[in-house]
Amino acid sequence: MPGDLFGMEALLEESYAHSASALSNVHLCRIPKAIISSLGEESPRLHRQIVKKWGEALAQSESWFSEINTGRIEVRLARFFLRFAKVSGDMAQPFIKLFCPWASKA
Repeated sequence: MPGDLFGMEALLEESYAHSASALSNVHLCRIPKAIISSLGEESPRLHRQIVKKWGEALAQSESWFSEINTGRIEVRLARFFLRFAKVSGDMAQPFIKLFCPWASKA
């Protein structure tokens, strides 16, 4: 989604333990770690905005983690598919069409 962040954890550690793969064409803005680190002194306002965005991303991931790890499996799957549809922009449709190759034919 436009404005989303990833990789901010690398500011706290020497290496980054995750990877990301784009599912469609994307435009990225890569900011070197040294520049982010120096922003506190050179541009406090921009630094605050980045830290705020980082906090929002953390809160969102905590919420997502809680949603997919609590409740009955049917509820967890429904939450997952609804979130997936919302992120992919398919919520305007009257239904969500999914292909599940593992689903049994009943």
